[in-house]
Amino acid sequence: METTLKRNKIMAMSTSGDEACPYYIYVPKTISERPTILVSVHGITRNAVEHCTQFAERFDLSDTVLVVPLFTKERFKHFQILREDAAGLRPSDALNLILEDIETKYGFETKKITLSGYSGGGQFAHRYAMLYPERIQKLVLMAPGWYTFPDAKTAYPEGLKTSGEFENLQLYPKGLLSFPVEIIVGEKDNRRDKNLNRSVAIDQNQGRNRMRRAQNWTKSIIELSILRDIKPNIKMTIVTGAGHDFKANFNKANYVQCVRAAVLSI
Repeated sequence: METTLKRNKIMAMSTSGDEACPYYIYVPKTISERPTILVSVHGITRNAVEHCTQFAERFDLSDTVLVVPLFTKERFKHFQILREDAAGLRPSDALNLILEDIETKYGFETKKITLSGYSGGGQFAHRYAMLYPERIQKLVLMAPGWYTFPDAKTAYPEGLKTSGEFENLQLYPKGLLSFPVEIIVGEKDNRRDKNLNRSVAIDQNQGRNRMRRAQNWTKSIIELSILRDIKPNIKMTIVTGAGHDFKANFNKANYVQCVRAAVLSI
């Protein structure tokens, strides 16, 4: 892997040490001392390079450092729900190590990030945001398959009640009220494909497709805001003509425009 940071080039990097965590980074020509750190998280296809390519080619990333972690299937098969690897490291810990690595090696401030995720990456992103809300500047979720709801009576990862392997995983749903949250779903993303969690409990409690689940989760966060007497700062956008396929959606001008507006504005 390369060790010298180059501008306008997607670079494969890794953290140091026994728990090395791979990631990709893209730094544009125009950059300040304190650029925006945009983290984009892949879904279960692990198409990290494609995330880098699409964001770098289609968006104006001036003064924005793009970071895409790679959660390999061998190590983090269930990265979406923050399940530990064989050594006891969670994918959320891996992202923190990556951000620390970037700050140490290149001097970029990484304590606050704009976090986006596609499909399974959106699952990871909203759970990471509830685990470390103080690190989030903005959260952008692109059609997660299902969600962790702010429900203390339902077991994690569907709700907040933790036990067993997740006993020490403390999530803070009210942290979601401290930064903007945007959810993007294609109008055709209402199919029950093979990659969708189709358990009876999820169907009953969250809805039978990604669109309905996004609507119900958005409603739950709005209700949480009202309960806390905080103005809701969550927005859901349904994109005309879009489905669930990453490549197909990023070939649609209206989808790209929607994502660009979400990730590059605060």
